[in-house]
Amino acid sequence: MCLQEVEEDKFFQVFQPEFRRLGFSGVFKKRTGEKRDGCAIFYRDQCFQLEKHCSVEYYQPGVYLLDRDNIGLIVILKSKLVPSKLCVATTHLLFNPKRGDVKLAQLSKLFAEIDKVSYETSENGEGHCPIILCGDFNSEPNSPLYRFIVNAFLDYSNMFSGDVCRPLGSSNPQKRGFQIRAPLLPKNLGITRSCQYVDVVEQRNGLQEQSTAGEGKCEDKRGRNKGCEAKIQVKHPGSSSGPPQQVGDQLPSLIPKASGNAGARASSSKVAVEAIAVGRTAASSTSSGSVEQAQGSSKNQHNPPKHELHHNLDIESSYQLHDGLTTTHHCRTNCVVDFMFHSRPRKSGNISDLKKVAWLPLFTDFESNEMGGLPNKHWSSDHYRLQVKFMLCPPSTKP
Repeated sequence: MCLQEVEEDKFFQVFQPEFRRLGFSGVFKKRTGEKRDGCAIFYRDQCFQLEKHCSVEYYQPGVYLLDRDNIGLIVILKSKLVPSKLCVATTHLLFNPKRGDVKLAQLSKLFAEIDKVSYETSENGEGHCPIILCGDFNSEPNSPLYRFIVNAFLDYSNMFSGDVCRPLGSSNPQKRGFQIRAPLLPKNLGITRSCQYVDVVEQRNGLQEQSTAGEGKCEDKRGRNKGCEAKIQVKHPGSSSGPPQQVGDQLPSLIPKASGNAGARASSSKVAVEAIAVGRTAASSTSSGSVEQAQGSSKNQHNPPKHELHHNLDIESSYQLHDGLTTTHHCRTNCVVDFMFHSRPRKSGNISDLKKVAWLPLFTDFESNEMGGLPNKHWSSDHYRLQVKFMLCPPSTKP
């Protein structure tokens, strides 16, 4: 479960004790500066062991675009039920709609951290473990920032800062901001235009050269796997019922009853694992469109032109988004600014894999308006949750 805008005292006084009683452990990162809220991630102790966590501070002294107190939070979870790991990351990007350049810079740093901590090398192969990314991105579907996440490519030449988080073709001349300068991030930050840390890339290249020298070739280690089943959930508080298998069905609640019922038992081939990501919490008051291949991107993604951004996380949106949906109520208008992304299916079985099984439909504008906007008597938060169930598949045992 991933939460944003959680007040620090409420995390330690309310959320952590209550979730511990329900069999969950959690980590928290407060925003930098004098801000009192932050992000939290909870995971079920029965299913996962925390291997490591990483707090991502977007405020970097002396860096023009990284001068805000927003943060990200990443955990690497080791399954207790199958030989697999899972990377879960959440963030709350800057709100200011005119400063899309700042949001891109924040996202670049987050991607560099995810790339660093989720990459693993083993006898089975090498690559990123399955990734789930969710949060409040303060950007709309089909915006350049959203398309950058799902397409892994963005050419921001001649792009204005106010256009980054708005749908293509809907820019407001009075709110376009200013033209984004290239390169986006200074060299001394140590992050490439492929959203990777320079020293991490150099280290991996050195290991690959050693492997190539020893084996005479370097194989593609990414792959799809078959195996154990896992349930995972994401964003906004509310009830759900009945085991779904397609759009329109509702997911069952993943939080166990206070009686301590352990839920589904794991067999040798299947495992029940759960996670949830939620937006703004009551205490403080996701989307798979068609994936497009990056058009016009540089052939050498390790050194793209200075007006381009790339990333190598290979993630897609967990929801299919279209007009008329909502995840929040901003400025008297329903809109979608909260997303969930997950790793695309692998083609071979050398690395663990995620398969989307079911999801909770988003509310429509009509349904939200019928409830009276946000918050209301049904929803104490000003964001709805996203909720998705996945199957977590361990590496294939086949040679």
